Amino acid sequence: SQFARIEFKYGKIGKATRVTTAILSEDGKVLSRKVAFFGYDKRGNLNRARNDEGQSIRLDFDLDGRIVRLRDNRRHDLSMGSACFTADSRGPHPLAIAMAPP
Repeated sequence: SQFARIEFKYGKIGKATRVTTAILSEDGKVLSRKVAFFGYDKRGNLNRARNDEGQSIRLDFDLDGRIVRLRDNRRHDLSMGSACFTADSRGPHPLAIAMAPP
């Protein structure tokens, strides 16, 4: 059996800036580890995310806090239709963003 240990590091505005997920064996040995980093704009909107594999995404927002542009780590604009958002029922911001394969 395997277990996951998730550690969160929070920034000054109280939002996660780093999330580390470790997969552990039954005896507690780390089998794998993934790290994701997050950044926010002055309004607290998630505006960048990066994983430890070098994949990243940037988000631009309009004045009402709606996502208007997505860019990948090569600064290519991504179609909003190619993104899958996991919504937060408490507000308009996504909990997760996954890109469809090219």
